[in-house]
Amino acid sequence: MPTQPSAPPSIRNIPTPPTTEDPENFDARGDDFLGEMPGVASDMEALASNVHGNAHASYLNAGESVAAAEAANQSAGAAATSATNAGNAAAQAASSAAGSLGLTGTSSTSNTIGAGSKSFTSQQGKTWAGTQTVKIARTADATIWMIGTVSSYNPSTGALVVSVASGDVSGAGTFSDWTITPAGPRGPTGAGFTGGNLSTAINNAAPATVASAATIDLAGADRDTVVVTGTTAITAITAAAAGVRRRVRFAGALTLTQGANLQLPGGANIVTAANDVAEFESEGTGLWRCVDYTRAVIGPNQSVAPDVIVEDQKASGTSGGSATGGPWATRALNTVVRNTGSVGSLAGNRLTLPAGTWLFEARAVFSAGPNSVARACRMRIYNATDGVSVGHGLNFRTPVNNTESVEATVDSAIATIASSKSFELQYYAATWNADDVSLGTAVSTGDAEIYARLEARRIA
Repeated sequence: MPTQPSAPPSIRNIPTPPTTEDPENFDARGDDFLGEMPGVASDMEALASNVHGNAHASYLNAGESVAAAEAANQSAGAAATSATNAGNAAAQAASSAAGSLGLTGTSSTSNTIGAGSKSFTSQQGKTWAGTQTVKIARTADATIWMIGTVSSYNPSTGALVVSVASGDVSGAGTFSDWTITPAGPRGPTGAGFTGGNLSTAINNAAPATVASAATIDLAGADRDTVVVTGTTAITAITAAAAGVRRRVRFAGALTLTQGANLQLPGGANIVTAANDVAEFESEGTGLWRCVDYTRAVIGPNQSVAPDVIVEDQKASGTSGGSATGGPWATRALNTVVRNTGSVGSLAGNRLTLPAGTWLFEARAVFSAGPNSVARACRMRIYNATDGVSVGHGLNFRTPVNNTESVEATVDSAIATIASSKSFELQYYAATWNADDVSLGTAVSTGDAEIYARLEARRIA
């Protein structure tokens, strides 16, 4: 009786092999794939043994037919081919897994989240090369990361340099625990928003905090609102694409320095105060412009010192001199008392100020002259560059008694100027004669005599 052939044993399913097109699952799939290879090889050996036994049985039962023997031979060939293919797949997976080990690493180099060139010291002997995209994430917090392109890698030293583009970051801060893994390249830019109506509110993320420095990185903070802490003067902002905007709130006092790459209102330095708010816009090529600056609200018991104070000062014992006929005459202003950030300049009794909105206040004394004639008068602040009045004080009459004086004022005069202008403090003296009125009586305390004062505050 002929020997019956036995059924071939089954071959287990092979897990999905790893691929470089799915870097996030590469390691896990590689482990599963290689872990099944010993079992697959054992299945193949059992299948080959089965085929061989069936072929031998067919040979012994040659009477069955030559066709049956040929069929068994073909089955053996197919099994051998399958075994060869499985072996090749296993070898390829092993090679890919080995390559994966060369594309991951760690680093303890301190780096700040943000765009630009980032240098790390990692393990030696990796296979990183130019144009490869890698993700550098905090080991302790994977939500904080940067993605960039490998600029250079030295396998002998482990020195790795990665170029991170603006926007390819998550989180903020400086850290020294990094895990480096392969990443896919940045996808193409979408078509963008072309306009329309929003039906609900847009809620921004909480502000990021950036410490003040000579150069600060606003775009890299990855938030619309940034709180700047510290007191270090700021002279520049890290370059970003044109159109990038950031709203900045200052935690305290520091100096924003006007310069070629940091354009400020009026072209002058700004000394910040706690809770002042500014809006900056990048114009590309490293230039940022402050398009709005709002001072913190001043409470009822607070005050802000003027940016500029100029006075008419004379040596102790020297009077203010005789008033001059007008109709409008100019009070002397000869001494700079305060000039924050050197925003103003004084020459020829004129205070010159840069562009901005300015709040003026002025005071001056008038005394009786030798003629002891009372005269009607008022003061004004005058834009001498444009030939226009900025603000007037109240009407008053000069004293008659040579032991008396009056203090005239101009309060809350506001001028908005688009470029540098010069201002004077003037008084009305249309019908005055010489010696009718004096511009102040000396007190002779040994200190400088002060007869007039002009104050200017920049409010925008």
